[in-house]
Amino acid sequence: MGRKIILRPMAKINSHILEILKQSLKQTFNRPVEIKAQTSNPDYTYDPKRKQYLAPPLLSTMRSFNMEQGERCLGIVDVDLYSPGLNFIFGEADTDIKGISFCPKCQQRLKHMDLPLLI
Repeated sequence: MGRKIILRPMAKINSHILEILKQSLKQTFNRPVEIKAQTSNPDYTYDPKRKQYLAPPLLSTMRSFNMEQGERCLGIVDVDLYSPGLNFIFGEADTDIKGISFCPKCQQRLKHMDLPLLI
């Protein structure tokens, strides 16, 4: 197996969902996956006018996480995200600097769009 993938909940996420993500990532990328404790809360990125959370500050927070060389970090949030110029996003990544990315648990958006749920 290669270097580790770190799952970082950035909000309260059901442990069952984290475990399913862990197993799926391990199988897909053939890398060990470790779930870390919740590190932050996305409330500081909330925009009350849009009723959404701004994504770039979350990525900035993730840049401060201590990681060993070669590790990859996937932050998980359970909020509706947007980025400047986009109405909503399903995640954001910064692979140039540290190999970090995050994605929302998109259950509500998938349900709203009549798409199958992930879990």
